[in-house]
Amino acid sequence: MPPSASPTPDGAVLVEIPAATAAREVDVGALAGEGNDVTGRWIGRVGAGEQLIVAVAGDGDAFARDRSVWRWAPDAGLGGWVGVPLLEYPARRGVLSIDAVVTDVTGDGDDDALVFALTGGSGGCGIWSVVDLASTRPVYRRDLCDGTIDPSTGPVGLLVQESVYRPGDPHCCPSARRETVLTYDDADGRWDIVRREMSNL
Repeated sequence: MPPSASPTPDGAVLVEIPAATAAREVDVGALAGEGNDVTGRWIGRVGAGEQLIVAVAGDGDAFARDRSVWRWAPDAGLGGWVGVPLLEYPARRGVLSIDAVVTDVTGDGDDDALVFALTGGSGGCGIWSVVDLASTRPVYRRDLCDGTIDPSTGPVGLLVQESVYRPGDPHCCPSARRETVLTYDDADGRWDIVRREMSNL
């Protein structure tokens, strides 16, 4: 990432794209830095402003690339778009791709980023993270195989679906499926279980 010539928060960088530029019109290639590839982009809203969430992959083999997720927001005072790293995955973590859903899952009315970093395997293993875009702070992380995590809308939170294996179950054939709905308690930074259901397969 290009260094900033202006004071910014720790770890932030400044790119001189006019702050008035709409998020959908920003050249994300200019945000990635020389030699890096943009592998995903999403638009989120915090307060009245739009932000860009950008997934970046460094040079190297597809199975051994540094990867990261950045939040970019316009800053009229600094005269450009300011980026901060949200999540970083060194090549040794073996992340193959990054996908995200940008929506409110913490219940504060602002968008969050629900990020899935695929590490592969027959169980579709990966690292699931939630970043509060208003604070750029990670508030959830889980390594999970044989499952998915999606936004929940009733109530606002996370819907965790995972296979349940009993002794003797082959990997192809779990005995049950468990669904758990979590909601975020900002006061203590915890995710609370509000519903859990098990269904036999």
